[in-house]
Amino acid sequence: MNLRLKRMAKPTRQYHHGNLRSALIEAAIPLLEAQGPGALSLREVAKAAGVSHAAPYRHFADKTALLEEIAARGYDTLTQACHKAQKRYVDDPAQQLVEAGIGYLLFVVEQPRVAHLMFGGMIALDACGEVLQQSSATAFKSLVDIVDGGVKAGVFRTAPAQELTLAAWSMVHGLANLIASGMLTGIADNRREVRRLGRQLAETLLHGMLANDKRT
Repeated sequence: MNLRLKRMAKPTRQYHHGNLRSALIEAAIPLLEAQGPGALSLREVAKAAGVSHAAPYRHFADKTALLEEIAARGYDTLTQACHKAQKRYVDDPAQQLVEAGIGYLLFVVEQPRVAHLMFGGMIALDACGEVLQQSSATAFKSLVDIVDGGVKAGVFRTAPAQELTLAAWSMVHGLANLIASGMLTGIADNRREVRRLGRQLAETLLHGMLANDKRT
């Protein structure tokens, strides 16, 4: 899967006075994607950001603290995807869910190592810093809010919103990882194809697989 390679930029000197924290995070993400968390170092991040080796320690106690900030920013991106979908389709919870799901797909495909940092068990959410805990909780709640709105509007079936959200999240997360790992080469090699495949999955999710649902 080459989509993420086309989207990820090389580390550049991004530091601007007064914005060191953000510059370090932005410099670290391409390094993380290129090398993985094990090879990432604060010294290398400082070099990529164009600052002294000691500069990162003004904001991050160690590499773990930096990785938590990267993960938190990832969750913030997912929250923004949900909010954007809600604003775009104000009265259409089904399309809100579809668009939020596509945003999730593109994020995981384009930043797979950041996504693995968030969802791969590398950071224990019950033992991490408050910022990351809050960011992850907000991201999940943003998705639950979309589903809950659909339940209340009669668009989705009557069921606990968190239960339906888990079903939707599981399907999209599974597809995202199949694409990111190269298992779907040839049918999801660019953003357009990823979006198309995401919509196909959404149709299956929203309408189900049974030709005739005869359950009572």
